[in-house]
Amino acid sequence: MHGLSTIVSLIIKLLSKLFRTFGINSILLLVLILEAFICFGYASETKDEDPERKEYEFTGAEMKELDYSDPMFKEMDILTSEYDRYYLIDLSIKNNYSEPLSYLTIDAENGKGADMNCYRVRYYGDNMNDYPIQNYIPEGTEGTFTYLLTVGSYQYDETSEVKLYEFGGDKDSYISVTIPK
Repeated sequence: MHGLSTIVSLIIKLLSKLFRTFGINSILLLVLILEAFICFGYASETKDEDPERKEYEFTGAEMKELDYSDPMFKEMDILTSEYDRYYLIDLSIKNNYSEPLSYLTIDAENGKGADMNCYRVRYYGDNMNDYPIQNYIPEGTEGTFTYLLTVGSYQYDETSEVKLYEFGGDKDSYISVTIPK
């Protein structure tokens, strides 16, 4: 405790000596110069960052049709209709980020821009390319998340391809999947 009070006393004496020697304007000028160096250092570090860099990228998607009587629907508590069509999508995602990528919320739309329901599926388990079953993709790796797509009977005839993109994300960053007919 005695050592800390000695250090504080020396700092106060140093500041009073500087104040008497240089005056308040000179001290403020030194602080301004120091702050300019700190700002320059920060700006030079952030200049090289790529603002267009994505944390992830879609690398592929596989789609297969499911029967509306599949037990998965009961597990997921989804109402089904014999008139709608259901597709299981395995969406491959490459995680470019330095942190694990958690399960994405995915939106889907057809070529005319009509929205479709896309649900997260864990009933079949997540194929994480030799990683244990989990809800994230480790940093710097590629994994697969499984989703369920519902295509209404009124949309089926006019839909041949579906765009999948992250909910609330950039609609220009998507992957297209052809519906098997």
